[in-house]
Amino acid sequence: MLCHRGTKSAFDLYWIVTHNDYRGYGIGRSLLQETEKKVKEMGGTALYAETSSREKYISTRMFYRKNVFTEVARIKDFYDTGDDKIIYVRQLV
Repeated sequence: MLCHRGTKSAFDLYWIVTHNDYRGYGIGRSLLQETEKKVKEMGGTALYAETSSREKYISTRMFYRKNVFTEVARIKDFYDTGDDKIIYVRQLV
């Protein structure tokens, strides 16, 4: 988990990583909750995350949607032809 303050009150979430053997146990959600708590303590009101549109990242996109992130942007062919960059936001207020 890594979070960086990028603006006055919006933060970038770079990644949350859980070993494949431990997915589905709520570890990622717990890490996200702790991150959100710290961001709020620092005056954060929004948390941004980005990922790839490749099939390999379906579970990542599902995680963000399940945790109330909304897709706000899609940059076509950002990573490669047919591999879009998807940006999500979660409002913390």
